[in-house]
Amino acid sequence: MSRTISLIVKKDARDIDLFFSYIKDKLSYHNINILRDEITENCDSVIVLGGDGTLLHVAYKAYEYDLPILGINMGNLGFLTEVNKDEIDHAINCLINNEFEIDPKMMIEVILKRGGDKGKTERYFALNEVVILKGSTGKMITLFTRANNQLISHDRGDGLIISTPTGSTAYNLSAGGPIVHPRIEAFLLTPVCPFTLGSRPIMIPADMEVEIKAGHNDNIVNIIIDGQHDVDLNSPDTLIVKRAPGYLKLFKSQKRDYFTILREKLGWSRQMGV
Repeated sequence: MSRTISLIVKKDARDIDLFFSYIKDKLSYHNINILRDEITENCDSVIVLGGDGTLLHVAYKAYEYDLPILGINMGNLGFLTEVNKDEIDHAINCLINNEFEIDPKMMIEVILKRGGDKGKTERYFALNEVVILKGSTGKMITLFTRANNQLISHDRGDGLIISTPTGSTAYNLSAGGPIVHPRIEAFLLTPVCPFTLGSRPIMIPADMEVEIKAGHNDNIVNIIIDGQHDVDLNSPDTLIVKRAPGYLKLFKSQKRDYFTILREKLGWSRQMGV
């Protein structure tokens, strides 16, 4: 039975057509069909040629169809796209021969109840984070945050980040949140520019359900989900964040471990004089 692999390509990456043609020819030689920029349930796996943003763009579709993703970094940081361009040949050979180790990643399920329990419900999924931010007016917002119906905080500020451990090296890190190893299943709640100095990041178990409501006096509150979806949160609405069932499957790099990636991407090796 022939295999089909989805090949997702970052549009403006340097030499992207050259890399695409090389991978396509290599897979075709082994009688593997290619779908460019399309993911269906008939695919066997997904190759992402791009950066972390490109991978995040297709993460939910791969998660929905339970397809493993091989991320090849054509961008800058590449925390999710672990394979470098000079490792493509080795990575594709491993994919062809099914010799890759899978790195399971916890996902977030986001439920937005419009106008309370009886209103319209919207549902999204995220790999990295859900970000609640003040709108274009620039005014601080008030957020009421609960976990399993227990009040965590009633804070004013620019917003709140709810992150997975995978997303701990993204916006969470820029906002002063901790780096958390992906094997630790937890939610990271990190305030964005809080009004009071006592507001600090907190890590809670992933089996807790986080509920957030906006204060009545706030006009515009934005919810940004993995940088892919941007919706409003109004004062009657309820935002619920919980652990999604199962995992997203990423192919694990055979060239470097998690701590090596941190040292490379965050410059720790240079700081240590390595």
